Amino acid sequence: MTAMSSASTELQQPSATKKDLKSQGFPLDLDWQATEQEASLEKLRGHLLEHSEACINWYYRSKGPKSFWGVWLRFLSILLIALAGLIPLLADLIPRQFGEGSVAAIAPGWSAVMLAIAALLSGVDRFLGLTSGWVRYVRTAQALTERMNQFQFDWEALRCRRQRQPDAPHLAGAVPPLGPADSIQDAMNCGRQFLVDVQTLVRRETDLWAREFERATQLLDQSSLDRAGFDNINPDQSTTTTLATVAPNQ
Repeated sequence: MTAMSSASTELQQPSATKKDLKSQGFPLDLDWQATEQEASLEKLRGHLLEHSEACINWYYRSKGPKSFWGVWLRFLSILLIALAGLIPLLADLIPRQFGEGSVAAIAPGWSAVMLAIAALLSGVDRFLGLTSGWVRYVRTAQALTERMNQFQFDWEALRCRRQRQPDAPHLAGAVPPLGPADSIQDAMNCGRQFLVDVQTLVRRETDLWAREFERATQLLDQSSLDRAGFDNINPDQSTTTTLATVAPNQ
């Protein structure tokens, strides 16, 4: 009950538990004078890591309600389908006597009711994107974590090249040290590419959600139109059309 109530509260009050993914801005206090370059690069690195960690934490935090409700809806749907298959058997095996007649203890019609409820639960999960959103959030968070780890290694490699003395001996085939201008430019390019990759992963996840939601909405609208067309069939008109079609062949 505690887990269900906490997940329900998070669904009902999303603004109180999490915020939307937004840009963290850009640090404006960077100083690229020779004595402040290393400190400015560290500020830039910290800003980029903070932004990526915020995205990762958002996805891991947001998957909680989706995984909870998605698992429960799927579990109840499977359970109802299994019970729907058992009801006709139980109706034959457990009769109840009323005078001279024998009446089933469980009406077989409940099987159709349970199948309808199972389809409804599965449709709610699909329309709200609970299970699929849970999987999508986990995959995106893992991809962001992998890209962040790669960025940290690339940044440390650039730091190592910056801190090496230009006249220091190095092994044959080793990467030579960078000059001041090259080291700053390479670090900036590394940070920019990392930020672009993070935004690309977030946008890709958003595009997947948009396509999934649009597809679910189209299926729902099409189902409603099909049902409306079926309900609007006039039995008298249908009979008349059938007779008119059959009459010439008699």
